Amino acid sequence: MRKATARTSSAPALVDPAHFVTMQDIAVRCGVHRSTVQRALTGSERVKSKTAEQILAIAREMGYDEIVHHNSRRLAWRKHGKTFINYTLALFFPPDFSRNPYYLQMFQGILDVLVPSHYDLLTTYQSEEEEEKLPFGILCGNVDGVIVIGDEKALTTLRDQLRATPNFANRPLVSLVLPFPGYSAVLADGRGGSYQTVSHLLDLGHRYILHFWENAKKREPEYHTQERLSGYRLAYRERGLDPDKYLIGVTVDYDLPRSEWATTPLREELRKNPRITAIVSMNDLFALEIYTALQRDGVRVPQEMSLVGFDDVETIPHEETRDNILTTVRMPQEEIGREAARMLIRQVEGDTTTPAATILPTTLVVRRTTAPPR
Repeated sequence: MRKATARTSSAPALVDPAHFVTMQDIAVRCGVHRSTVQRALTGSERVKSKTAEQILAIAREMGYDEIVHHNSRRLAWRKHGKTFINYTLALFFPPDFSRNPYYLQMFQGILDVLVPSHYDLLTTYQSEEEEEKLPFGILCGNVDGVIVIGDEKALTTLRDQLRATPNFANRPLVSLVLPFPGYSAVLADGRGGSYQTVSHLLDLGHRYILHFWENAKKREPEYHTQERLSGYRLAYRERGLDPDKYLIGVTVDYDLPRSEWATTPLREELRKNPRITAIVSMNDLFALEIYTALQRDGVRVPQEMSLVGFDDVETIPHEETRDNILTTVRMPQEEIGREAARMLIRQVEGDTTTPAATILPTTLVVRRTTAPPR
């Protein structure tokens, strides 16, 4: 076998239409392994740029067409019981994801990796309903792997459906934000962010701090609550304070109208315990609603009540300057999406088969909704 270099002419040679050029044909012509050709044609960074350019030039010269050959290769691979890479992944997101910046930032990160890697993305809703049918692309075997965000029940339902689908079965799945036994996950350091939050408030002089629990229906996965509690309590203990004495939990009531999930239980707790001087919200959206409720009740933030959010995707604008004043914990939403996409591609392409969990750091961003207690 001999190595070939790209011709300087941009005009492709005439190709016999009866002969379909395969990746193996290109590999033989270039004197490289077939996997190298595959990676070069799909834009993988694992192939040196000079080598990739030569492979692409020779592929064009030989008349290789990825689209023309895709279906015939898939049929041949399936005939011999091999797993074929479709270069298509599926994304299961909540129905409101297109209106929620929390999800949209993750979505952007996923696209940042998939588009240059020449992977297509099938986007659909995740559902807890067992009778909900999977997308046709998954049922007919056109999807190589899945990225999903959801609670434990939704993840379990989807896993069972995928395993029962012959054309998907044990192909890889990556969970966003929540760990899922037996599968890979990309997580944010909720414990670290919560520790930073309460440390900041305690160092300002606050002692009685209110935080939110998940309710009995477990709309927020227990994992997140336990992670955050662990961070809160560590901050108290490091300062010689008893968290059981000062840390106060309130339950989000999902039976109320959406706008009252956090605010109604909060108002009741503040009436019962006037010593509370700081509030730690579950997320920025709740923090915005809490801020609005406090303003309506005549409670000034931060002069009379400090407030901290979590995720850094919503804003509380200053009345005059309009800049964001919300102190919050920043989650690396886009990097979560990027790492999930990279992780799934590695598993699809066989670089790794071992499930792994990656925890990305979070950062407290101090703005103007926290101050020393009055």
